[in-house]
Amino acid sequence: FARKEKLSEEEAARQVRYEFLSKVSLRYKANKIALGHTEDDQLETILMRLIRGTGQEGLKGIPPVRILNLKPRIEIVRPLIETSRSEIESYLARHNLKARLDSSNLKPIYLRNKIRLELLPLLRKYNPRIKEVLLSTVRILREEEEYLQENTEKVFNRVIKEKKKGRIGLKLKDFSNYPRALQRRVLREAIRFIQGDLQGFTFQHYENILKLTKESPSGSQIDLPHNLIVQKDYGQLNIFKKK
Repeated sequence: FARKEKLSEEEAARQVRYEFLSKVSLRYKANKIALGHTEDDQLETILMRLIRGTGQEGLKGIPPVRILNLKPRIEIVRPLIETSRSEIESYLARHNLKARLDSSNLKPIYLRNKIRLELLPLLRKYNPRIKEVLLSTVRILREEEEYLQENTEKVFNRVIKEKKKGRIGLKLKDFSNYPRALQRRVLREAIRFIQGDLQGFTFQHYENILKLTKESPSGSQIDLPHNLIVQKDYGQLNIFKKK
């Protein structure tokens, strides 16, 4: 699956988990899936995205609630996202409960593990309050991102020429008149509409699309993760799923 979708092992495993949980939810007619992410997971995610490269949307971190692109509607909820791992461990100790531990979490074989076991202890030497500082930054960015997202959706609706399941067509001239930063945000909205989320897409993917719009002749196209195609047509930029 990872090779087919051109994903890392971590990302591929994540998608398989979500697919399994979604199927179970639909089977039992549940409309919410509760996950156990903590604020420590939030911190690790922010650092991981910084290392790999991300924009402001990525730096707002793991959302407390996320709606899956499914019918009927299913919500991913994270009730512990503002609770620390140490608080949970203390609670378990007070109530004589045992935590389930994934032994692979203790080995620096994946980037998240390396951040937890190696990078964070080093950063705490520079700032013992690094966790509080970064989580405060996340809260600020989330509020600002909400404002920017409202404006992005307005522009997105203005430049749409064609919109149907699995396909978006953008008016190329109108799209090109907006600042580059807003163009990237509009592209993310288009991909999110088709794919349901932005997992597997990087800054470089959006840059490649923008290069296509400005430098390539009509009829040119590029491949994206998850079997998406971006095609430059006469006066239109098409994004669609490969059949």
